Amino acid sequence: MVRYYEVGIDPRFIAESDFVHRKRHGTVTRCIVYYLAGIFSLFCLYFMRNIIGHDLVYLGASVGVLLLLMFYSIGYVQRNLDLVTSIEFQNALFSSAFREGKLFSMIVGNNDQMYYADPGFYRMFPDLAKRNAQVVDEIVKNSEHVQENLEKLNKAFVERTTQALDIFVEHDAQIIKARMLIIPLPRPSGYFFVSARKFWEQRASDQYDALSPETLHVVNSLVGSMDDMTYVVNEQGTLVAASSAFLDLLEHSNMNDVIHKPVLELLDQPQDHHPMQFLAHNVHEGKHVVWRSKEGNIRHTKVMHKRFNSDKRNHALILGKVVMA
Repeated sequence: MVRYYEVGIDPRFIAESDFVHRKRHGTVTRCIVYYLAGIFSLFCLYFMRNIIGHDLVYLGASVGVLLLLMFYSIGYVQRNLDLVTSIEFQNALFSSAFREGKLFSMIVGNNDQMYYADPGFYRMFPDLAKRNAQVVDEIVKNSEHVQENLEKLNKAFVERTTQALDIFVEHDAQIIKARMLIIPLPRPSGYFFVSARKFWEQRASDQYDALSPETLHVVNSLVGSMDDMTYVVNEQGTLVAASSAFLDLLEHSNMNDVIHKPVLELLDQPQDHHPMQFLAHNVHEGKHVVWRSKEGNIRHTKVMHKRFNSDKRNHALILGKVVMA
């Protein structure tokens, strides 16, 4: 367990700390093995060309092997690009949460072992931080409704669902009533974001609808740098950010023409069929969506959405990627 904030890593950039040990080596090894197998096949075909007895058959088999290697390379690169984009976007959103004034925030694995914690955690639980313990379980056992909270904790880890637990934290001879959220990270799978806020602050934040400026800045910076047709909306379906390619789809050159407007205004389909219906789900892939540009042109597309819980108010943002149908 590493206390990243003590070794000079800025918690605002969790991606740099690499708290998740990603499975790079297996993927690289598999790629090398496939290439070696392909090269070996070409050598075998070359030395067996007399047995094959026809140059066209030899040529066709060689081209087939080369095409398989080429398509594998393209797929390998694309999968890595998609993974990096998703991880960077996720890390940026969750790093915004670490900057806010919570009691504590941390990232834990399926085994309840802590992989990252902010200074607030070490301030609130100095003894627990020194032990290699199941941290969330230990915190929950000190709460008022122990059995109920343990059931919620188990449900969060097993079913990978967001759970809210009311807990009591003793600090500086005071008992603080707090609400702790356990949120599964969509990618990489198997990790959870855990944060706690004083109970009265949590109730007040439920009535606050605006996204924090920090979150808006992070989202706009990330989406603005993307080359594909990408956009972000909030839970109400209002555009928060959009890439240049997405503006081109709508035939808008000015971001202000579409930003902060309901996405339904840009769609040519009934409201009860709009793509925001995926909000109740974690991911929605391949939905057919019809867009109407400002000039009245109709564009048929396929859209994939990904939901992220973000910022100190635990609002949700939805990342959309568009490809032409």
